[in-house]
Amino acid sequence: MFIGFEKSLTSVTSITFHDKLMHYFCAMVLKQVSKYKWYLIGGLVGSIGGWLYWNFVGCSNGTCAIKSNPYLMTGYGALMGAILFDMIHGFINKNNKQNEN
Repeated sequence: MFIGFEKSLTSVTSITFHDKLMHYFCAMVLKQVSKYKWYLIGGLVGSIGGWLYWNFVGCSNGTCAIKSNPYLMTGYGALMGAILFDMIHGFINKNNKQNEN
């Protein structure tokens, strides 16, 4: 009974190639997320806004191409949110660089 327990402890403490690969992959993903965080946050906020717009305002009779479909309106909102947040981020960075000089 105790032999199996010791065996499992030694296998947990040893670092394998798989562990190193997963650590590298997670670090790479986190680097990309932090690089594009303004796009991701803007897309999330925009998609919520697009869905809310479809739900409360949208086109009731179905003749509107974008407003009548919740998926299209959510995607359009995500695109607009990502663009808007990128513009805001660029404006903030531009003002910060001007204030430093």
